[in-house]
Amino acid sequence: MRSVFCMSTHSFSARRALQAQPNAAHMLLAKLSVPKYLKIVAPAAKSFHLITQNVDGLSVAAAKSLDCQLSSNQARSNYARADSIIQMHGSLFDIRCTNCGHTVQDHSNPLCPSLGTADSLVDNYVDAGLKQVNLDVEDLPRCSLCGALARPGVVWFDEKPYELDKINGLIFKADLCLVIGTSSTVRAGG
Repeated sequence: MRSVFCMSTHSFSARRALQAQPNAAHMLLAKLSVPKYLKIVAPAAKSFHLITQNVDGLSVAAAKSLDCQLSSNQARSNYARADSIIQMHGSLFDIRCTNCGHTVQDHSNPLCPSLGTADSLVDNYVDAGLKQVNLDVEDLPRCSLCGALARPGVVWFDEKPYELDKINGLIFKADLCLVIGTSSTVRAGG
């Protein structure tokens, strides 16, 4: 394959995500991953898990920020548990090999010069589906291990969400499940 048709929205989305900061809701949910704060809200709770569809990494960033805010003299049990966050649709900043599955984090924007060129031709999100951009396959991101094409580590339509078995297990064991900020519906493309 010599060239590929590209409707690049990854870098546009990554650019916006790189500029975003966790808001009060992210920070509040991060606090629930700290055992001492969870006990205030739900004294009998043994654990808290945040299952997010967002690919912007803001929930993980909130947990890391909270860790930095907590005193280093506190017991480890008083820190945010980043492992309690499951990003079921992945992360824009994970770059995954299409062949071997090797994944690395990369906050570069653009990931490579050719994607930067493609993004420069798209003025806004609405334009992303209207402008045709042809890129040479040789100029696209590659796996550092095997050299195959790499892609954003996000779930695309018709792909299975990450850690679905773990998520289902957590949901079936949960005493309380809050659904925040989603309609839980997907519109089929046409």
